[in-house]
Amino acid sequence: MLKVVDDDFGGSDQVVVLVEADSLFVPGRLMQLDSLMQSLEGLPAVNEVVALTNLQAVVGVGEDVTISRVIESIASNVTGLKKLRERLLSDVRYRGRLLTEDGNSMLLLVRLRPGVDKVLAVLEIEKEVQEIWRGTQVSLTGSAA
Repeated sequence: MLKVVDDDFGGSDQVVVLVEADSLFVPGRLMQLDSLMQSLEGLPAVNEVVALTNLQAVVGVGEDVTISRVIESIASNVTGLKKLRERLLSDVRYRGRLLTEDGNSMLLLVRLRPGVDKVLAVLEIEKEVQEIWRGTQVSLTGSAA
């Protein structure tokens, strides 16, 4: 069954990256998070990265279904970031799941490609995270970590 999951959905091994900061909603910080997500997606061992900066929201109204990004564009000013923080923290789909209740920590879900060397993949992910997310607390966990 696991082979079927790997073949059909691109791998069952995952690494969860927890990034922490005094605040994620300050100018430049979400852009840094988005850069980290893109950088991780570029690693050969990585199949996909799910983060708030690339997450799709699916909303059904009547017979219509709308698919859009949770964060359409990353605000660069304090007012826009404050509104984004309030919107995300008021939504139970994100608060306490991908984003901590205080808005200071966020998860990235890294799905690995089938058949990769998991130890090497985790080392590559850890190195990339440390290079981009300097000076803040980072933790890795998951089936591959």
